[in-house]
Amino acid sequence: MPVIVTNCSNNYGPYQFPEKLIPVVILKALLLERIPVYGDGLNVRDWLHVDDHCSALEFVLRNGKPGQAYNVGGNSELQNIELVRQICKLLDELQPCDDVRSYSSLITFVTDRPGHDQRYAFDSTKFMRNLAGARNIIAKPDCGKPSAGISRTATGGERFLMVLTNSSALAKLPLSRLDKNSQ
Repeated sequence: MPVIVTNCSNNYGPYQFPEKLIPVVILKALLLERIPVYGDGLNVRDWLHVDDHCSALEFVLRNGKPGQAYNVGGNSELQNIELVRQICKLLDELQPCDDVRSYSSLITFVTDRPGHDQRYAFDSTKFMRNLAGARNIIAKPDCGKPSAGISRTATGGERFLMVLTNSSALAKLPLSRLDKNSQ
């Protein structure tokens, strides 16, 4: 049976489970709750929007070689605290709030998980070098710029977060500004 394996960096997108970092930050900020950041926030992750990952999977399916494995990264390594601050800044623009000067004022450092990796990343050179055209997927204007993908996540996922968390508080938020930006 012909098999092609792909591995990817941290995916994010509008339907990500709300316990993950990006949805937690968006949800906590919009609810004006403390935004937890593990340890000193210096843990590094490479981020890949789910739409870009799907494009890469389709590309590998059409162009990859059976028996090979490909690492697909977003080429956008960030410290967690940098990412959280980017999300807060974006929400300050998309959903300003009179109750806080900036959503970043809600950031709270919490005890790190035992054994929490300092860095998750890998080399996607093989994907980029050996598959002609792969660069067009990872070099798109949004790719490598998590803030663009986070905007897509924030504007497309708030209703999903509301359903998953069954949050009546979230249902009362004035999300009209986000809704306009998602169209």
